[in-house]
Amino acid sequence: MDALWGIDYVIPAIEDLAVLDRLGEYCERAGVKYIFDREAYTVSNSKNRTNRLLKNLGISLPGEFPGCGYPVICKPDSSSGSRGVRKIETEEELERCGGCGLVVQQYLDGPSYSLEVLGNGSDSVFPMITEVVTDAEYDCKRILAPAAVSDELADEFLGIAEKINSVIRIHGIFDIEVVLNGGRLYVLEIDARFPSQTPISIYHAAGINFVELLTGFADRKAAADVMKRCAAGNARTCVYQQILVDEDTVRVCGEHIMSGAGLLQIIPGFCGADEMITDYLPGSKRWRAIVILTGADEKEAGRKWERCMRKISGIQGFRQMKCIEG
Repeated sequence: MDALWGIDYVIPAIEDLAVLDRLGEYCERAGVKYIFDREAYTVSNSKNRTNRLLKNLGISLPGEFPGCGYPVICKPDSSSGSRGVRKIETEEELERCGGCGLVVQQYLDGPSYSLEVLGNGSDSVFPMITEVVTDAEYDCKRILAPAAVSDELADEFLGIAEKINSVIRIHGIFDIEVVLNGGRLYVLEIDARFPSQTPISIYHAAGINFVELLTGFADRKAAADVMKRCAAGNARTCVYQQILVDEDTVRVCGEHIMSGAGLLQIIPGFCGADEMITDYLPGSKRWRAIVILTGADEKEAGRKWERCMRKISGIQGFRQMKCIEG
């Protein structure tokens, strides 16, 4: 309990329900505001429960197996993000995968987008649509904020978010991931927990601070007042990506690579990026980083990345580095 002394708010970033419940008990006893919606988490922690909710709301989902045919996506019921996600092409592959207890749905190709919903049960805000770019293992390797989508598509996504939140009435935060296929949006999953990548991307793109939003709602401020605290100046484009640097090669990879990082430090301006969160140490030949790049648009951010690559080449001691997309 002493660990909570002097703390005003706790925003959990874990997905172990037993730990979350115990943390909630500690916060209640210490008089600390605990920003976590257990009811919403219970729904989103099960893809089967989530899909039943979405189906009842008339929201488009990938086709159900076996009616959808192959290829399919096979994923655990209670794991978020990309953990355990596999694309299956044949019945034999599915049998080897051990389909019992897994959620099996139609594989839909197309760009993926994310939208967060933050609220206090009555008021809510929907800060920004971002594009989610995944690696070969369906782990998010890059976020583009904001996503380059049409007004019509943005309105459609917002309508989906509002419909879901009309039932969930979130006290805290949840995000929605969709895929665009054949001109339609299909919901892939929802997650009622603090995201790992989009909050940083949106902060650097527009100055919107999710922690400020959540604490504002916890203090019973109205949505308009909460957003006013986070009003941005000139919005920019942010490209957020993880890299693994190894000798003369830079690999853009899913976020799983950061779990193997050493001591991380935030270094503004490192190698010409706006900011890197990295375990790099002088003389290192193998290191990891979250790279944050901004520009007036995606092209300008891309040019900054090219300059960043040249500087990485310099500290690695190579004339030119290879960049491989994971």
